[in-house]
Amino acid sequence: MRLLIFALFLLACNPVKKVLNDPKKFEQVKEAVIRSGACINDTITVETVKDSVVYKDSIIEKTFSVPCSDFDTTLTDGTIIKVSSGVLIYKHNCKTKETTKTVIKTNNIRDRAYENILKSDIYKRDSAISAYVKLYSQTQEDLKQTRKDNIRLKIKLWGAILVAGLIIFRKQIFKVANVFI
Repeated sequence: MRLLIFALFLLACNPVKKVLNDPKKFEQVKEAVIRSGACINDTITVETVKDSVVYKDSIIEKTFSVPCSDFDTTLTDGTIIKVSSGVLIYKHNCKTKETTKTVIKTNNIRDRAYENILKSDIYKRDSAISAYVKLYSQTQEDLKQTRKDNIRLKIKLWGAILVAGLIIFRKQIFKVANVFI
């Protein structure tokens, strides 16, 4: 009996069903899965196209009569030039020429959910930056106003000290002033 109750309790507390049925939890899990990169599908297709140009394998041989001393020369491409007993022999072996082209095609699949998450992050960052700029400018204005108020208070304090000094020492000041007059 206890085992049956325990099994029912475990089946009733299925966390996957709770997440799927609660939209707030589902959005949190969806965003975490998308941010982890588990849903990114990028495909790269490599296609190889082979272009080939084939020349016939043949030997071109020509013979001419020339008044020249005997010699034998082989050029770098395999062409043979030979003069023997006043006869010029020219042999050229045509080889196969093959050209290969490789074309790489890239197909990227856009992950719109990930793009939307990144856009919301960018918007949050930009709004935080603009709020900081506003707060900074307001603080700078408050600082300027406080400095102006501080200067005014200093001027008032020195004026009060001067007036108090004149009142306290007025008899001495008038005595000194009468001496000079």
